[in-house]
Amino acid sequence: MDPAPTYGAAVTLSVDPEFELQALWTISSTHAHFIAAAGPAASSVPNHLNINYFQAGITKTIRCGDFECFGDVTVGAVLLLPGPLRLENGQLFSVHDTWRLAFTLGAGVRFFLIEKLAVVLQARLLAPVYVTNGGFYAGNGGAALVVGAGIPCVQGAFSVGLVFVL
Repeated sequence: MDPAPTYGAAVTLSVDPEFELQALWTISSTHAHFIAAAGPAASSVPNHLNINYFQAGITKTIRCGDFECFGDVTVGAVLLLPGPLRLENGQLFSVHDTWRLAFTLGAGVRFFLIEKLAVVLQARLLAPVYVTNGGFYAGNGGAALVVGAGIPCVQGAFSVGLVFVL
């Protein structure tokens, strides 16, 4: 994937002085490349890809005077919206949209300009999860649920924004 700006919005609900519930949406419009690993397949030219994360999670905050440090974790889904895949040899393939399980990890700091307005600086890692299979095993010694999954890529996002406290 090529570097691209990420835009989004988050709504948080304070449930405790140090904990918040969060709903998060981000979108990134970028380009992706298919690189042939073996065989006669050709690599692709850059192809359009929209990445939408829909997440819900919790935020832990620590207030220190005029600033507040925080860390958050969210889980949800990612919607990948690729454009047609065009190979270097001119072939064009239609690629389907796909939903995947996803999570994010973030940390940052809020600087309060006044009591109800803050500037936020944040770094976040966004990761889709590719689930391949699952199974359930039971026997005399107990039971187990097994899920095979992987993370195909991790996207980094750095943001600056405003926080309005209602």
